[in-house]
Amino acid sequence: MTAACESHALEFDPARHAYLLDGRPVPGVSTITGMLDAPGLDAWRARVGWAEAQRIATAAAEMGTAIHAAAAAIVRGIPLLPLQIGERFAPAVEMLGNWLADNLSEALFVEEPMGSARLRFAGRPDLLATLRHRKRPVIIDYKSGNGVYLGSVLQQSGYRILAREWAGITCDRLIIHMPPPPAGEAQRLSEIPLRRHTADESAFHALIVLWRRSEEETY
Repeated sequence: MTAACESHALEFDPARHAYLLDGRPVPGVSTITGMLDAPGLDAWRARVGWAEAQRIATAAAEMGTAIHAAAAAIVRGIPLLPLQIGERFAPAVEMLGNWLADNLSEALFVEEPMGSARLRFAGRPDLLATLRHRKRPVIIDYKSGNGVYLGSVLQQSGYRILAREWAGITCDRLIIHMPPPPAGEAQRLSEIPLRRHTADESAFHALIVLWRRSEEETY
């Protein structure tokens, strides 16, 4: 199989988080999975209350920004200064750094744009790497929200398609879940392997169709 990166041009605009594949705009993976409702998330918001849910969501977003930036720097071998991390996120960054030191064998792609000319979409996986004690390369996605929902699972299936078509690499999938800890509790890191590749990719294909339909006139 010829990797698409050898015959197609992909541009990414970080300011608008927008992609051009062969000069034409294409949706990102997160835009496509944004078509999916998250009933589990809605139920959680109803249970804890809107104000508390908003507080937790804001903390998770800030945590996500910190660990994504720190993880990319760690994998690239860029030293992190304490002021860059901040005292609030230092335990999470240290825990993630230790996990990467214990498990990472080789980083193949770090937050690099990939595109599918066949399905006309693009995305930037957090990390595509080889890990110790695993036979196949793995797409790793860092999540800091309260839970891991179907949208995150299907997002990973989109990245798996991109890795196969853009780089010619067939991957496994792994989510590293690091939600902000409740007050007084220690930071946690959970590994969530995703194994239903065929079913999840079929579901992602369906979301692409749904997104395309949403872009058409409805009358």
